[in-house]
Amino acid sequence: MVRHTAWYLYKRSVTPPGTYTNDRPPAPVNVSVMHLRADSATVSWEIPEGDVIIGFSISQQRQEGHTQRFIREVNTTSRTCVLWDLDQETDYIIQVQSIGLYGESQASKRVHFRTLKKSDRFPSNSSNQDDPAVEGVDKSRQLQTGEMIIIVVVLLMWAGKDWFYRYILAVQIFNPPPR
Repeated sequence: MVRHTAWYLYKRSVTPPGTYTNDRPPAPVNVSVMHLRADSATVSWEIPEGDVIIGFSISQQRQEGHTQRFIREVNTTSRTCVLWDLDQETDYIIQVQSIGLYGESQASKRVHFRTLKKSDRFPSNSSNQDDPAVEGVDKSRQLQTGEMIIIVVVLLMWAGKDWFYRYILAVQIFNPPPR
């Protein structure tokens, strides 16, 4: 990455201002929709090799309306994104862009999909490992440091709350206010 940054700075220093340089990353390819539900879908894509990609941007639009949503995420190497809060039996069009060190790529080809009806959705309270409702959930994923810190802080606050109230009660019992 240092070599790429150094080349970019050199290239910028010898390129006259206003001259277009092709530093944009390539557009994502093989964009597909999987894990389709009545209210959600997972979008996945691939990035051609050779460029530094630091994030992605997804454009989601209802086909019959003007409702449009943009999702932009940086500092990630993820090549998937879950779209939530979708309407059932609705047609959507999505496009994905790569975000590189020096800008965004062209948008990918448009991908059309239609969400399912609520009745087509599988029950999500099943613990069966082969249940399609839990397909795509990474059961072996370990918690990241930030998640662990949040859990520990919440547990300490919860445990400390009772201790703090008991301390205040004891102070009030043994040191009553003056009359």
